[in-house]
Amino acid sequence: MDLGLKNKVAVVTGGTLGIGLATARILAREGATVVICGRSQDKLDAAIAAAKEEGILLQGKTADVTDEASFAAFSHWVWSEFGRVDILVNNAGRGSPGAALSLEKEVWQNVLDTNLTSVWNCSKVISPYMERSGGGAIVNVSSLSGRIAFTHQGAYPVSKAGVNALTRVMASELAAKNIRVVAVAPGFTETEMLKKKYGDTSFLTDTTILHRLAKPEEIGQLIAFLASDLAGYITAEVVEISGGAFQVRDPGWSWDRKND
Repeated sequence: MDLGLKNKVAVVTGGTLGIGLATARILAREGATVVICGRSQDKLDAAIAAAKEEGILLQGKTADVTDEASFAAFSHWVWSEFGRVDILVNNAGRGSPGAALSLEKEVWQNVLDTNLTSVWNCSKVISPYMERSGGGAIVNVSSLSGRIAFTHQGAYPVSKAGVNALTRVMASELAAKNIRVVAVAPGFTETEMLKKKYGDTSFLTDTTILHRLAKPEEIGQLIAFLASDLAGYITAEVVEISGGAFQVRDPGWSWDRKND
């Protein structure tokens, strides 16, 4: 299906790994000009080089999404180079192991800054460029944990619940500027962050009806659709993509008995 993304300019934060990189590659395959950002020049270079080997063109520049001045400079560069901004994917994030009430304040604040405040910061900075381009779409990467708080995850579910609320607030504020705002809420996904946290992730499949983890590309495909004009009547929504995680009391029943 042609998503109609040719000649669109898309910015993907946290675009060097995992869901962000998968999304960037999908958007580029659909014909968009894609600019990724991250704090590490080495990771940016590696992501761009790997994509190039597969015939996928990605652009990139370092930026700190938690720092307004840094992201403002990045956004100005995007506008100067490409003359428009149509899509923003707020994907940058970090995990938060440990009990919430045991976290050091510095860790708590860093998680909120990276996962939540960055969404506010990047959207605030880049939405005027979108308005000048005639409108667009902002897609925020939330998490299933924003609705179902996972224990011993510190500030992470708190930050993602905030992303869900901020998505709705921004959608109402930006509608008159022809900018839609939506969020995707993935369940457990095969990313480096998840592997680093759990090591063996096989036990996580028992919580889903499909009995497997999501692939980053599956999340990226949903993001690309929501960013496209095909989703033009979707705004202020948080769309879960979790393989049916926690939707039934016994997800193993359908798997083990094959619905007999």
